[in-house]
Amino acid sequence: MESGLKTTAANNFERFNQIVRMMADYRASDLHISVSGGFRYRIDGRLVPAPQSGPLLPGDTAGMAAGILLSGRKCTKGNVAGFIDGLTDCDCSYSLPGHGRYRVNIASQRRTLSLVLRHIPAVLPTIEGLDLPPVLSQIALAERGLVLVTGITGSGKSTTLAAMINLINRTKQAKIVTSRIRSSSSTTTTCARSPSASADPTPRASPRL
Repeated sequence: MESGLKTTAANNFERFNQIVRMMADYRASDLHISVSGGFRYRIDGRLVPAPQSGPLLPGDTAGMAAGILLSGRKCTKGNVAGFIDGLTDCDCSYSLPGHGRYRVNIASQRRTLSLVLRHIPAVLPTIEGLDLPPVLSQIALAERGLVLVTGITGSGKSTTLAAMINLINRTKQAKIVTSRIRSSSSTTTTCARSPSASADPTPRASPRL
């Protein structure tokens, strides 16, 4: 029985990986996973069912979450079950060799787990490539001041910050500190070195998706 359960979990996680791999084929920016909604891609801002995704059970989404946490070494095989049982919200990352990196949010939803994966593009964004106002270049390179990048979920905050940090990485030698305030009582801070010490200038603070 135990061997059969392990085989089923492995098959579900491979199914998950296959749907993640297909994100590029459908030019999907995000993958949403939930018991009620199954697998859904976000394409041009719209949620559409992933092909051949099929229904999911609570154990399926928990198994995918466990696989991601184990892959990122956030948990061990000995404590992952307990971690998931007490999980309410968790931001982490996931890598799939040959397909890229993904920011991940795992959240408790109606006593089951839901997941959102956002693909991190391999090509670094630029202010010019995003058609952002040129004044952002001046702001990014200013020696002093306070810059706030705000907006609703999916409005491009992290992409804008990545383009600004990419410019700093390419033109200045400096230490970059990014801080994302998620609520009045929670702040996430991270540091990156410049220039070119980090191949990915995307802020390391993992935002909610």
